[in-house]
Amino acid sequence: MKQFKLFLWIAGITIAETVLSVFVNIKGITPDLLLAFTIAYAAYERSLKPVVVIAVICGIIASAVGADEFVVIMIAFAVGAVITYMSYDAPHKPAGFIRAGIGTALITAVGGAVLYMIGALSFDVWYFLYNTVPEALINAALAMLIYAALTQCFDIKDTAKKLIIS
Repeated sequence: MKQFKLFLWIAGITIAETVLSVFVNIKGITPDLLLAFTIAYAAYERSLKPVVVIAVICGIIASAVGADEFVVIMIAFAVGAVITYMSYDAPHKPAGFIRAGIGTALITAVGGAVLYMIGALSFDVWYFLYNTVPEALINAALAMLIYAALTQCFDIKDTAKKLIIS
């Protein structure tokens, strides 16, 4: 059942991203829903194997839909997911939605800077501040919302058990 829900999530996010990329354009910035979903799922899941599988699947879809640099997108998705997954064992144990937001913001900022440097063969601080940073903040907010929805979607059975026991 969990795999079916993940399939529905990925299909829905992919459709939403392809449709929204036409209509939603905030100052030239299009939200990256697949990245936000991947990092939010990495913050939610407690097993590394499904995190890496979801990161690879979403990275392939994002590369196919967005037609960006395949290798850079795959590395960003995989590294971002693994780092977010590993942040669970941090000494201060940040909440899941905070890990999802921070992980997405960092990967968006670093990935955007790398993609810009590959395309322009230079680094422009103003471009980074006016385009990449707002995109990172938008994606972070989306990752936090997706994390909340993921917890509601996958923890329904546990919540029902707790209600019955109480």
